[in-house]
Amino acid sequence: MDPLSRFVLGPRAVAPTCLRVHLAGRWGLSVEDRSSLTVIAVTAGRLIVEGQRVDAGQVAVVRGPEPFRVLSDEGAPVTIRINEQQRCETVAGESLELVWRRGVRSWGMPGACGTEFLIGVYTDHGASARALDAVLPRAIVAAPMGGASADLLAAELSGGGVGHEGLLTSLVGVLLVQSVRGWAAKNRAAARWLAAPDDPVVGPMLARIHEAPADGHTVATLAAAAHASRALASARFTSVVGRPVMAYLRSWRLAIAADLVADGALPLDAIAGEVGYGSGFALSTAFRREFGLSPSDYRRLRRDRA
Repeated sequence: MDPLSRFVLGPRAVAPTCLRVHLAGRWGLSVEDRSSLTVIAVTAGRLIVEGQRVDAGQVAVVRGPEPFRVLSDEGAPVTIRINEQQRCETVAGESLELVWRRGVRSWGMPGACGTEFLIGVYTDHGASARALDAVLPRAIVAAPMGGASADLLAAELSGGGVGHEGLLTSLVGVLLVQSVRGWAAKNRAAARWLAAPDDPVVGPMLARIHEAPADGHTVATLAAAAHASRALASARFTSVVGRPVMAYLRSWRLAIAADLVADGALPLDAIAGEVGYGSGFALSTAFRREFGLSPSDYRRLRRDRA
């Protein structure tokens, strides 16, 4: 499972909070909820996200946890705030929760019909998000393939029924993956590993790493998977991904380990086996070097933040 798939589906994945928003006139929204990633699909009108224009049919993906702004137009004043509890209020602290509630999963100004957008908020996805953080800029804007995903999400937000939560989670995940793919295709140098799957040398190497992180990979075995020489494979991987292959492997193994540690379902020796370390002691040593905390301290910190 590659890092983007693990972000959406992995053991630390949390179903995104989904909402339809209706606003009109000039307005500014300061989002301060410290979420991991926010997906914004514009269905009517346009808006400005972190200085980038997003038109109807486009999607913005914003990387957290730092606050960001969504504006009706460039230079619009901030009038609304989303706090760390994901509650809406004026900048003076007056709650808008009841005033602007328009039904289940729908929120906005009474009678507003100027701008409509859909939001999917991923609150916390653990260490697996680090691979995305390393390549995604603060905000990206893309047009998902065909636009059908946003239409389906809008329809599901208005409905319900069996499987409602699961379908919302899946549709936001589709929007996220399509948007990231679209951005990566146009920004291959900056996208690094996101744009590498179709590289004839790096693609097979990454696939082996992601599919079987516990295997005893070496530069030679990964090069063989790509039918390339060790020297060519090593140089090509570093050029495309931006770091040496064994450094990438080590970081990916420890990201998976961190999510399993935070999950708390497996003992450390079992986690070590899952990610290619010979013992819990060996994993603990590498873990402390990577995160600056012991596995037990890391688990405690993650639980305190939950």
